[in-house]
Amino acid sequence: HEFQRIVMTLDPETVFPRMGPQRGYPELTISELQNEVLKMQEAGLSPHRPIMEIHRKFSIPVACFIFGLIGLAFGLSNRRDRKISSFVVGIGVIFVYYVWMYVAEAAAKGSLVSPHLAMWLPNLALGLPALFFVWRRVFSVGDRLIPLSWSPITTGQTSSQPVPATQTIGSRDEPRKTGTIFFSPLLPRLNLLDQYVLGHYFKIMVLAFVGMLGIFYIATFIDLSDKLFKGETTAATLLEYFWYATPQYVYYVLPISTLVATLVTIGLITRTSELVVMKACGISLYRVAAPLFFLGIVWSLVLFGLGETILASSNRRAEAIRHVVRGASPQTFDVLNRKWIVAPDGSIYHYTYLDPALQELHGFSIYEFSDSTWALSRRTFVNKATFRDPWAGEGVWVRSFDAGLDVMPYEYVGNTDLTLQPPDFFVTEGPDAERMNFRQLQHYIGDLEASGFNVTQLLVALQRKLSFPFITIVMTLIGIPFAVITGRYGAMYPTGAGLAIAMGYWIMLSVFAAVGAAGLLAPVLAAWAPNILFGAAASYLLLTVRT
Repeated sequence: HEFQRIVMTLDPETVFPRMGPQRGYPELTISELQNEVLKMQEAGLSPHRPIMEIHRKFSIPVACFIFGLIGLAFGLSNRRDRKISSFVVGIGVIFVYYVWMYVAEAAAKGSLVSPHLAMWLPNLALGLPALFFVWRRVFSVGDRLIPLSWSPITTGQTSSQPVPATQTIGSRDEPRKTGTIFFSPLLPRLNLLDQYVLGHYFKIMVLAFVGMLGIFYIATFIDLSDKLFKGETTAATLLEYFWYATPQYVYYVLPISTLVATLVTIGLITRTSELVVMKACGISLYRVAAPLFFLGIVWSLVLFGLGETILASSNRRAEAIRHVVRGASPQTFDVLNRKWIVAPDGSIYHYTYLDPALQELHGFSIYEFSDSTWALSRRTFVNKATFRDPWAGEGVWVRSFDAGLDVMPYEYVGNTDLTLQPPDFFVTEGPDAERMNFRQLQHYIGDLEASGFNVTQLLVALQRKLSFPFITIVMTLIGIPFAVITGRYGAMYPTGAGLAIAMGYWIMLSVFAAVGAAGLLAPVLAAWAPNILFGAAASYLLLTVRT
């Protein structure tokens, strides 16, 4: 076989034409979208996308009116805690609206719903209940004036009976309520104050955890729903993906939920002046927040245990399922796809495709070098190598090189056995650090270092597996003084502060990870710097806040 050199001349203007960015359908006007509909109909294509975009330009403004009706129906109340509950309801309504919108859009792409109706389904789904709730608000009478509140509002008359003058509330003659107190020598005993604080904490914790976990589920469903409605995947496959993706969602949501629960809990008792009463009774802020700090340690252990047990395997399985849903093959997903590998004897291996299930290497080449000058001495090409102890090569070609680097012709060998490393040398854990636990990543870094790869970025990821679980402790410490400062302004301020702190931490985490991967900081410092900085800020605020 002889190989020739071919020189081709390409015009850059034909490959990279000079033109501005193309406008998408949302940037087009209604008349331009109508023209797109006509063009697609003439070409025999489905014009569902421009049709839906035309209706979207009208349906979203109408949604503003529907949101106003829902806000009117749910916002009329005299409860002190109605502000935070209305905020939660409002966020939920927005999520429901956009879920309906993307589901309807995916259904229209799958020809299950008319594109003329798809963008109006969210308005119908929320508009009809909004009208019903407003009607009940307006036309209900008596104790049904605000039926959606947790407690009814009376009309000038109290439903409770007056307390007799001879009876006093909390009298010593009144018999005490009996109950059972469970005490474990392994856990600190909870007094009445701890139970009261933890009651608020767990309510907010569950609300924040479920809400943010729902955000991940909704966003993922929106992303993959078009595959479901087009028939490219099944509901069972999506449910399986959600099952295996849940540990990663919990890993992300738990720290933010801890921060929000701490901020809102301390903020509420600050807002209602209960913290002032506790201080007047000689109970410091540190004692009030002690159970929250203990739970921060518990959540930290949960994160570490999650990362070292099921998180890595769940991420690998979830990503494999996601590849199947997207139409790709998961066969090589868990493979360290190092197409260039240095062998222990100094040879260099290269392959184009690796099938770990069948233990096959396709397009496999072996580059051998001379011991004295490290000049290329031999190249062996194998069309397919199958491991049968030893490796069996099919379609083997060999080319030798002399000391002057004169190219010798290829020599066809055919089928022959090859002396190579076992399949475990080629098939290792996936290169993504999120799909490995601490020990697996540590072993993987050792393999890469032995092959001469730069592992700085992976060393940062290795240290982050130790530093990240401490985020719940840091968030709890920094949330306590922030809640005392912002809590007096209302329940919404701690929530906003929590979101700002969480965003700041994630930004700092990403920045230091990038700086560490570039080699500008030591991997240990790059991974622990966010915890150190936020922990120092939390310590300063805790020492300066009025306790």
